[in-house]
Amino acid sequence: MEGAYKHEKGLSILALIGVLGAVAVIALISYSAGNSRAGSDIGVSGAINPTSTVSVGTSTRATATKQAKQAKANTPAPSVPNVPKTSASTASVTSAVTASVAAEPTGRSCSANDLVGTASWEKIGSYIAGNVRVRNTSGSDCVLSWASALEIQSGSSTLVDNQISSPDKSVIIARGGSQSVRFTWFNWCGSDLARQAYVRLVFPGSLGYLRVPLIDADGNPQSDSPECTAPQGSSSVYLWW
Repeated sequence: MEGAYKHEKGLSILALIGVLGAVAVIALISYSAGNSRAGSDIGVSGAINPTSTVSVGTSTRATATKQAKQAKANTPAPSVPNVPKTSASTASVTSAVTASVAAEPTGRSCSANDLVGTASWEKIGSYIAGNVRVRNTSGSDCVLSWASALEIQSGSSTLVDNQISSPDKSVIIARGGSQSVRFTWFNWCGSDLARQAYVRLVFPGSLGYLRVPLIDADGNPQSDSPECTAPQGSSSVYLWW
């Protein structure tokens, strides 16, 4: 009896140990499963799982890039200030000067001994407009220089020698040909001209000058003068071909 009892007690203890072991295994499996789920949840949130973190980072950069492109597309282009084209203007002026120099005629310069002239003028409003017609009486063509100057005289007195413009370039006067030298005279605040008026065409260097009386179409000497439009200003002459 006692032996049978001990045998049954031993079997009960073994059974209990087996049950406890099974319970422990189940608990361990449950614990591992719980940790696994927790890790997955954290990884999806992007806080721990490296793969998710990279995925979230890539998405963020893509979104930022897209937003930057949209912002750039929506941003109006900056206005370009209207800056004076200094370089282009300088180039244009240089080109014009070069062209003018290249276009300058070559040949013998006209001197006072080569030319004869006639002159007349008329009063237009407040100023005098005149024309000197010079003719080449020499045996060859000559070049009338753009640097020639024009003065206005009354008798032998020079009234105006303030020339504020010149022709653009020199001009060739063919043998036997002629050329008009036009001028305007502004602002005379002196006395009326008491004697016949003359124009004196002064050539550059030692080429001399041509003194021509002003005579109207009827052959009468002229002594008109422009009006005084600026009492404190100077009397001036513009010259062109």
